[in-house]
Amino acid sequence: MLAARSLGIECHYVESAARSDGPSLTGKIVSRIPGVRLYSQYERWAEGPWGYGGSVFDGFGLDETPAIRERSVGRVVVTFGTMRGYPYRRAVNAVHRLLPEFTTADADVLWQVGDTPVDGLPITSSNLVPARELRQAIDDADLVIAHAGVGSSLQFLDAGHCPVLLPRSVKHREHIDDHQWLIANELHARNLAVSRDADALTVDDIRLALSRRVLHSTATPFALRSDLIDARPGQVDVAAPVTTWSDREQTARRRNS
Repeated sequence: MLAARSLGIECHYVESAARSDGPSLTGKIVSRIPGVRLYSQYERWAEGPWGYGGSVFDGFGLDETPAIRERSVGRVVVTFGTMRGYPYRRAVNAVHRLLPEFTTADADVLWQVGDTPVDGLPITSSNLVPARELRQAIDDADLVIAHAGVGSSLQFLDAGHCPVLLPRSVKHREHIDDHQWLIANELHARNLAVSRDADALTVDDIRLALSRRVLHSTATPFALRSDLIDARPGQVDVAAPVTTWSDREQTARRRNS
């Protein structure tokens, strides 16, 4: 961006949806470059040079007429990412403990556990599942349980899932910071996910997530829409998104009706 601004090229920086309490270190550095337009995805800290540009999560909403699932489920995706050096055994243990309470005896459970050792547990897991295979499994799943990354969370929502999110904790040396809690708490507040500490997870949390479906809007929530490009930082006015349904959304609604 520094090079681009020196050439007079217009630059825009949208802070990550993971940063609900203020800009990241990258955002703070970029904010010192003259002329860069800055956008927060959270209105509560959009001040000074930071304009409010809407959130990537604005494109999703809770289905008001979901299919309540009281039955056991047969397809579950459990994915805790692929970070090296940060095992997440607490979450693996918690999910494994509860699986018999909400799945069928022959349930198909895909485990992507990254660097987490699963010794002593009667499960078949992968450190890394190919992206296409994981995406298909998520689309076909009855339930998704995961840590709380922005990219993976958007993938779950796009597939119509209300995921169970178990954020990693720096206190337990599961990540370098607690940004996953910021993501999970935001989605929980929007009723788009069920967020819990891994040690506090209960079958009621699972049932709550299973009772919800998420709808996906094709609206563009970002400040970089052509009708906003001339707005000055701090004065961005985002119009209410128009809801339309994708083919994937319609298929998910039919499948769960």
